[in-house]
Amino acid sequence: MFSEIALHILDILQNSLYASATIIEIHIIKPINSNEITVRICDNGSGMTKMQLRKCFDPFFTTKENKAAGLGIPFFKYAAELSGGNFSVESDKKNGTEIKAVFCTDSIDCIPVGDIFSTVYSAFISNPEIYFYVCIDINGVSVNCDSEKFTNRFYENFSLSTGTINEEKKYLENKLKCFDIYKADSACFADYLKKISVQGGKNED
Repeated sequence: MFSEIALHILDILQNSLYASATIIEIHIIKPINSNEITVRICDNGSGMTKMQLRKCFDPFFTTKENKAAGLGIPFFKYAAELSGGNFSVESDKKNGTEIKAVFCTDSIDCIPVGDIFSTVYSAFISNPEIYFYVCIDINGVSVNCDSEKFTNRFYENFSLSTGTINEEKKYLENKLKCFDIYKADSACFADYLKKISVQGGKNED
């Protein structure tokens, strides 16, 4: 099992890419005064049959020909339920797949959210042909970004200069750095809200 939610998300993204998805959405939501973080990943990939959907929680089942086991979904489910949360998968061959994991942040077994920036950045850069939409809303503080806007900036300004590449990387990092947190609990979010209030409002696109 991964040590942070961001790594589970990255693993699930690989499933979406394997299913030939061209559009992938990532939503991370924690309402004000709630002790739950909801992670939702949606794609327009090839989806699963009813038989595959029933078996997807089995760690010894996989649709990938070169793998003997499919641990991504079972481990993600285990991590969410260990915190007292829940997990669900909806999928069909026409509409793609939606995975939802709910984590209870006041549980000692709730894993950290982790480095969301690195997860999003690696997805954007490694798959420029895929449209990613990311929406994060924590205690009323929200940020959203999409891969099209970022990759357009990146490749328009691309050169062999490491400095130029780093500037584009910093652009995305500045949008997401507030969610690069180490503990998925209300204290961390409260600390961020305190900082953002000093800076004068929400971090918006």
